[in-house]
Amino acid sequence: MTNSLVKLIVLAIGSLSLSQLWGQTLQNELDNVVDHYYYDGPGYVIKISQDGKLLYEKAIGLANISIGEELTVDHIFRIGSISKQFTAVAILQLIEQGTICLNDPLSAFIKDYPQMKDVITIEHLLTHTSGIKNYTDIDTWTEEMRTLPIRPLQLIELFKNIPIEYYPGTEFRYNNSGYVLLGYIIEKVSGLSYSEYLDKYILVPLELNDTFYGDGDFDKTNRAIGYTVDEYGEYIRDRALHMDHPYAAGALVSTASDLEKWTNAIFEDQFISDSLMKLAHTNYVLTDGESVNYGYGWFLNEINETKVIRHSGGINGFSTAMAYLPNEKLFITVLSNSKHKSSDLLMKELVMTCLNIPKSTPEEIRVDPDQLKLYSGVYEFDNQELYYVSLEKNHLVIKGKDQEKVVLSPVGKHTFYIYTVDYKIRFNINRKNETKSMSVYSDQVDIGRKLN
Repeated sequence: MTNSLVKLIVLAIGSLSLSQLWGQTLQNELDNVVDHYYYDGPGYVIKISQDGKLLYEKAIGLANISIGEELTVDHIFRIGSISKQFTAVAILQLIEQGTICLNDPLSAFIKDYPQMKDVITIEHLLTHTSGIKNYTDIDTWTEEMRTLPIRPLQLIELFKNIPIEYYPGTEFRYNNSGYVLLGYIIEKVSGLSYSEYLDKYILVPLELNDTFYGDGDFDKTNRAIGYTVDEYGEYIRDRALHMDHPYAAGALVSTASDLEKWTNAIFEDQFISDSLMKLAHTNYVLTDGESVNYGYGWFLNEINETKVIRHSGGINGFSTAMAYLPNEKLFITVLSNSKHKSSDLLMKELVMTCLNIPKSTPEEIRVDPDQLKLYSGVYEFDNQELYYVSLEKNHLVIKGKDQEKVVLSPVGKHTFYIYTVDYKIRFNINRKNETKSMSVYSDQVDIGRKLN
């Protein structure tokens, strides 16, 4: 059985204008897409606009399960690695001022940095090509440590003595350590803390009133509570994480509206000159001439000759995604208060729907709830993973250990579909009308035998 039942959806871009498509029909289609991604518990806030015009906005699910508070479009979320583009813009501001340069070596800011300090440049840090070890992947970054405050230099101490993984500029490996170093560089050259710099030069000037450096207390008004799931698939508040740890790599909180305002400002050249921002949104080229799908703080793709500029964020209790299509002037963001929600996949499918790109999926049919009970039970796969199938609210749902419940949509005799990941599931029934096993069709076929 493939882990977490997750599969990437390929994003293609169509040429049909949104103005030709927009109307109640499209809104209904977008609602249908969102509904397929939501079952219960924490949910999503979605916002889509084109050239400053609101096209779609929706909040679905709970902001706080314990008190039954529903999500609204104004709720504040941790945005995780979407924070990196704010850090990148702060660096670009300093470059434009002439305070620093893209090719400045790390030794100019940390003289005793032990790993290739004269080779690693600011540009390597921006583009995840430095070769430095990602600190979120090391064993010494323990769960207990993550709840405690830590200074930037102490955070840097966690990884600076670990050997370089590859020569700078020769590979792309997504790396939070590089953005920690960029945050420290901002502090070093500006004389301000990272959060003070953002407030003074980005957040306050743009009036991003609900965007700020996240603190450890997330129980204030209008903030969504972040959730994970326990071993039984039930929602629980995610474990604590002190925001000193994600720091300049992922410690910001924001709203859908603030992210839209931020994106519009970026592409209207309100902060950085057009030439420097174009460089930030140009694919970085490795030393061997290979182009990577990343610039300075943004992932970059070109599909059907249409550029997609995007980033996602995953952090304790939250899953977020945001994209901008400059040719269509289309902005979209999906914010979720559960780290198990498929925000990035949902965002891509919403874009496809807006651009009238058909997704070939089987049509759902109606099945009597008494028939659905036949499939309920526990299924064990070859790798000893257990999946639990049950009938809830007249829907068949499936969940695994540390996974959210996912709806199984009936599409044929004993056959179901998971719309969010393009998986087909067939229950294998014997002549006595007993369910014996479950076949899962993805890139391969996995069979789980029914235990009860």
